[in-house]
Amino acid sequence: MSGVEYQKRELRIAKVAKKAKIAKIQQARKKSGGAQQPKLNKDQEEKINKFKFSTKKPQQDERPALKKKARKAIQKKKAGKPVKSLMQ
Repeated sequence: MSGVEYQKRELRIAKVAKKAKIAKIQQARKKSGGAQQPKLNKDQEEKINKFKFSTKKPQQDERPALKKKARKAIQKKKAGKPVKSLMQ
């Protein structure tokens, strides 16, 4: 169920249900929220911290790829052809 559908459903429930019923639903949500995520003990936390890893790519010393314009300019320079400049 997408977020928009869920919100529309919530609005329908709120319109139909009485205030007392809405309060019961909210309390039930608060109670069930804690049960979904059990707390870890110290051993589990240590193991997780020990084996944490990053999904980021490691920094490499490679320079970024040149644009087509820059590549052509380098090729012309190597070939010995004069490169047109705006200052001339």
